[in-house]
Amino acid sequence: MAWNDVASNQMVSYFDASTSGIPLLSGQSHFTTLPNANQCMDKTAMQAKYNLDATNLSTYTSLQLVPKSAWSNVSSCLTNQQWDVTNATHTTYRDGTIIPQHTGTDAAWAALTTGAWCYPNNSSGNNGTYGKLYNWYAVAGIWNAASMSDSLLRKQFAPINKAVPTSLYWYTFITCLGGESVAGEKMKSTSAVWTSPNIANNTSGFSALPAGTRRHYDGAFVVFGSQATFWTSTQFVNAGGVLDPNQAVGYSMSNSFPNVGGYAFGMTAGKSVRLINQT
Repeated sequence: MAWNDVASNQMVSYFDASTSGIPLLSGQSHFTTLPNANQCMDKTAMQAKYNLDATNLSTYTSLQLVPKSAWSNVSSCLTNQQWDVTNATHTTYRDGTIIPQHTGTDAAWAALTTGAWCYPNNSSGNNGTYGKLYNWYAVAGIWNAASMSDSLLRKQFAPINKAVPTSLYWYTFITCLGGESVAGEKMKSTSAVWTSPNIANNTSGFSALPAGTRRHYDGAFVVFGSQATFWTSTQFVNAGGVLDPNQAVGYSMSNSFPNVGGYAFGMTAGKSVRLINQT
């Protein structure tokens, strides 16, 4: 189960099992699947069972729960949450301000502190299939130096009636597909563009493609053909409950495994973005 802290997008997940009632915070680098997600507790019962602090517990307001009975119809997971089925390709923020294309060196990409995009492997021929890679500054709408420190000055990355999903939104989708250990197989395209062997059936219809990533520390293009990585809109929260100024949450899946995982990535990394519809 997951409770969402509306103020900070912090997520708390916990095992609802008598032998493993230890809270799992989003400050950890890898979100876990839930073994007993068809059970539900109210806040009072949760507090009593796990001896949670009443003040902290009061901030968790939105229970996101998908019954196991819904897991067999995985295509409904995609449509119910209104996911796009292709990666983002746009080059402007919602108000028309340009998101710059980075055509400089790898090192210059890694040193960026404002939004930018590039083609996977720096090849425009990849745009039609894979979309673009964006750093997290673009996703967060950080378009100039002032907007880095003042969130009120930030742009909207997604076009009108669309949004970048939070880590909780991703988590809910993955839970609907049966959990991290199997969801990647259901999300990956069966296209031959994936490096073989590709453990995939795409029963969800998500059609993830291996655009690879651009590394945050040196700007190099890596794992093209073997990994699909996506940004969320959620800034990473460290173990002390503090927003990390250099990391954000993303999800990744690779060709040879059926799982998908959520991790903290450096904000300068280049990753795909999959939008959701809000109409």
